[in-house]
Amino acid sequence: MTIFSASRSSAIAATIFGDVSLEQLRGALIARKPSHAELEGGWASADDAQTNINIRNVAPPASDPEILPAAGTYPRRLSARYYYFRSNRQLRNAFPDGTPQEQHVIGAFDMLAWENGAGGLALLLSSRSAAAAGKLIKALRDAVDSVDETAHVEIDGGPLAFSPDLFFWLVVRARDDRNLGGGTWLDAVLAVNGHDNSNRATLLSDGVDFNRPALLVSVAEIEQLGPIRISLRDQTLNARVSADVWATGVFSVRKGQTVYSDQVDSPELRLQSIQDFAFTLLPKLVVEYAADADWGDSKRQAEILSAAAAIIERYRDMYPQLGISEGR
Repeated sequence: MTIFSASRSSAIAATIFGDVSLEQLRGALIARKPSHAELEGGWASADDAQTNINIRNVAPPASDPEILPAAGTYPRRLSARYYYFRSNRQLRNAFPDGTPQEQHVIGAFDMLAWENGAGGLALLLSSRSAAAAGKLIKALRDAVDSVDETAHVEIDGGPLAFSPDLFFWLVVRARDDRNLGGGTWLDAVLAVNGHDNSNRATLLSDGVDFNRPALLVSVAEIEQLGPIRISLRDQTLNARVSADVWATGVFSVRKGQTVYSDQVDSPELRLQSIQDFAFTLLPKLVVEYAADADWGDSKRQAEILSAAAAIIERYRDMYPQLGISEGR
């Protein structure tokens, strides 16, 4: 269970394929309200006032999903929260003869939906995986099916998916040129996972740079880099946002390492950071990566060979008794 305004939350992107508008989807969600009496999940607004999350024997607040107007880089979007009831073992032990309502607490997931420009709707769900958000996805599919029986929901990364090669590009850009244009800078690559050609994983944390032998090995034996943890500074947002990013349209904003100038942490600011990353910062990364004319197969191969050469030189100097020569 997670919502966008929680102190820790993630987001996974998905797509609704079919003839479903924001207004139609909102109507379908409104028709499926949560029922405390029946302990059946349902939809409401994402308003954090008196959510009753994690409270026993209560109903979620009565409210409706909202369509929010476009603003800046934010598209016109449907904001909704799916409430459901979770059985609690401690409550079952404390109230063995109690009603089912006394043995349940409220859980919730958030969703944002917007038109993807290709005749469908893009989605942002407050979960890191489809498995964790199973209740939300099932409820969403039921609502979509009531509008268009031929429509379907896919956890496909939507507009936020990209090539894992972007992670390699980010590591190189952190060394060579941190200015991403448009008032956005790559403040730091804080951590990255590396997978060698035998698919063995290595986590590089506490800062990533080409002076670290572990990074050189990961690059020299590159099969895949990622996921990655980055810190971005944006002049327009007046913020530094830190996030873990996967190539599959999944990200998690690290709220404790995210700072907005002159703004104190709050549920509203946490929701803003999720939307800023999804609608402003991550698209900037993808666009800049795609537009980098200097990045391509030759540049990528040169970086791999350079890392391999740096490893050889490092250990030749460190262990001269091995007799490693430049010609070997």
